[in-house]
Amino acid sequence: DAVRTWGFECVSKETGITYTLTNPAYNYDDNTFTGTFTGLTASTKYDVTAFAVNGRGRAVSNTLTYATTSFLSDFMDSFVSANGLKVSSIEVTAAVLKEVEGLTPTADDMYPATNMSYATIISFISKLNAATGRAFRLPTLAEWQALANDGHTFSGSNNIGEVAWYLGNCGSVQMGGKLKGNDKGLFDMSGNVWEMTATAGNDNKSHYICGGSFRSHEDQCVVTSKVAYPDGQGSDEIGFRLVE
Repeated sequence: DAVRTWGFECVSKETGITYTLTNPAYNYDDNTFTGTFTGLTASTKYDVTAFAVNGRGRAVSNTLTYATTSFLSDFMDSFVSANGLKVSSIEVTAAVLKEVEGLTPTADDMYPATNMSYATIISFISKLNAATGRAFRLPTLAEWQALANDGHTFSGSNNIGEVAWYLGNCGSVQMGGKLKGNDKGLFDMSGNVWEMTATAGNDNKSHYICGGSFRSHEDQCVVTSKVAYPDGQGSDEIGFRLVE
């Protein structure tokens, strides 16, 4: 008999939550179906079975066990060595932020963490260091500019479109690492989001941000670009990168 209902069940023994996909995309040419689970918890094991129902009953596959990864663990693996430092190759993501804060991140959180004041960023770094036993921090302005500078106008190229999300090629923040990196293996040092540094402005009520954002013109995305930004404010254009 023709299959009427089909899908997958995904069960976590650790959380007791069952996820069900009913009638995902079906290929009638070879009687196969595929689907994607969203909202799963990081670093958790799941038992997954497929099922199909027709007029004769319900058939269930053998159970396969999968484990989701940790966004934080993946982020820690992204660090590269440059200029005597360990540097995150991309900006800190909202997924990493949520995981450290004890919240449940999803794939939708794989964009840079933004809208954070300077004090909020420093508070997050303290929690991250307590959770990992590491000594992460923001780069100084001088460190940031040295990391961004590889002899090009923009970090990684003289052609801004090769390395930067900016006003000329996008209208919103993008996932990190999608464009060409610089010679140190660092991505999005130009464009995407401005990056906070540990260097205070002359008024001692601000800190320098560098690199430009998705709303910036070309001249704001050069490797020497810097702006003193008020400590008490956050913006959807400002994120941060870590060094150790």
